[in-house]
Amino acid sequence: MTERELKIKSLLMPLWQFKLYHKWFKLKNKIKLFFEKEYKFQHKWFFFSFSNWKTFSITWREADYDESKAQINISILWLHLYIYTSQKYAKYDKETYDYHQGEREYGIAIHNNNFWIYNGLKQKAFEFPYTYRFIRHSVLRKDGTWEHDLSKIGRKVYKSKQVETSYSKDFWDKKWDNILYKETFDFKYIMKDGTVQKRKATIKLEEREWRRYFLLWTKWKNKINKVIDIEFDKEVGERSGTWKGGVIGTSYKILDDETPEQCLRRFERNKKL
Repeated sequence: MTERELKIKSLLMPLWQFKLYHKWFKLKNKIKLFFEKEYKFQHKWFFFSFSNWKTFSITWREADYDESKAQINISILWLHLYIYTSQKYAKYDKETYDYHQGEREYGIAIHNNNFWIYNGLKQKAFEFPYTYRFIRHSVLRKDGTWEHDLSKIGRKVYKSKQVETSYSKDFWDKKWDNILYKETFDFKYIMKDGTVQKRKATIKLEEREWRRYFLLWTKWKNKINKVIDIEFDKEVGERSGTWKGGVIGTSYKILDDETPEQCLRRFERNKKL
């Protein structure tokens, strides 16, 4: 909350209520700042840190050729403890070290929505059933229907006879020009120095769908991201003409009650490029 919003609340609330709110607001900010910082303590035989990086792992890893000692790692949410089981660094010679093989590691961990088991140079991951899987990428056609590009799982979900083993429909190929919905509008961007950039913006309407692994066969709890895909005829934005380059294409989330053009105009008013 900004200072301006806080002042508005001070005018709208009774004094006693605002004082309580203001104390809570300051306490909440202190807690937030506390968790955003990293607190660490280094010792010869261990390293301890408290950070906003959350994870869980109990593992032992041998030393590599560089600066990592053999260590036990115990991480529970924000608390991370590394206990060095040896003070030696060079388990491997740098010349003979195999980057693809890595160091031997033993233990368990949870990250990237998987439960991991480490057994030396081997590791096994078990995906949690609540994780999301990508199902489809769909683009609106001129006739108002949707053209679907289904993932391998999506073809099973939608009982499609499509036999491809990967996402095969390149919607940017020219063969789709006369099939997919596409409109071009005038677009104006006002830079910070007042310069007005006038461009042509060509838009398409796209959807992407994800479903939970254990709910693949139903739309319940699915996630759908519906956007307009925007392509400009020239670079646009603050970095236009520089070595970094301006924006040529982007996307913007469309609201349920908007037309594609209304979404583009909202993007034109609000987005800084």
